[in-house]
Amino acid sequence: MNTLMINTELLNYSMSNAKKLYNQGILAEESGDLEAAIKFYESSIDLNPEFVKSFQNLGSVYSKLGDKDRAIDFFQKAILISPTEETYYNLSVEYYKMNNLEGAIHNLKKSLECNKRYVNSHLLLAYAYEKSGREDKTEIYLTNVIRIDPKNKTALRGLLLFYYERDRLDESLDLINRYISFYPNDGKFTILKSDILSRKGSYTESVAMLTELTKTNSKFTSFTDKLDELKSNESIPEKEYFRNLEAKTKNKIREFKTKLELSKENPDDFSPPNPQDAVDLSLMYLFNGDPEKAMKYLVYAKKINSENTN
Repeated sequence: MNTLMINTELLNYSMSNAKKLYNQGILAEESGDLEAAIKFYESSIDLNPEFVKSFQNLGSVYSKLGDKDRAIDFFQKAILISPTEETYYNLSVEYYKMNNLEGAIHNLKKSLECNKRYVNSHLLLAYAYEKSGREDKTEIYLTNVIRIDPKNKTALRGLLLFYYERDRLDESLDLINRYISFYPNDGKFTILKSDILSRKGSYTESVAMLTELTKTNSKFTSFTDKLDELKSNESIPEKEYFRNLEAKTKNKIREFKTKLELSKENPDDFSPPNPQDAVDLSLMYLFNGDPEKAMKYLVYAKKINSENTN
């Protein structure tokens, strides 16, 4: 047997066993035994020093353990072996977590140089630019994702909330209509649409939409449950949006009650709450899973709107 054949067999043996150790590392990581996972990944690298997946997974494990420096070191080693859109993206995520936005942005651009249609990098660029105050870039990269993947939930949600929070209501309404056409059972965005309609003065249509929702979606979950879900599953802009919305709706209750009490006690000096106030409160009660109180404020909004138009 010649030397070349022996070397080839040894190489195949090393690569095969490196992959087996890597797979054992994945099982250990999934079971929560991160220390064992590290040993398996390191052993696979000992057998095959260019097994890039083990370097990437070591980076992820050390990130979970809070060792950011070692995580970055392994992600960088993965890039040296295989500079792909995925390896650059993984390093970017770590920089983003550390709030090193320039490092994240630099490597995300490198990722897109490898594959200009890599959706994950476009999305994280949007968030990184928003966090660094460059909102024009946020809009560009969210729009890029929708061009690549028109039904992408995260991008559609992110961009419609981006417009909504900046009072760009027509653009937000257009996107939310598209979103609902793709995902008609997502109740919380139907509620958001009704809020946009009320802000634009379409109280009757807004009230009708919310009334229909309370009748047809009896299992609408509470706002608190939604927040817990968002914390674990949703994208960064949405988390911030719903946290802010919870605080705003609590303030709205106090404002509404104060206006109502003052208007009853001093009708010549204070006006009662307007239809928008009532619709806002109705939305809050829907988010909290209380359709009865939601309907109470919808009736109030409809009543006041009718009086104003007569």
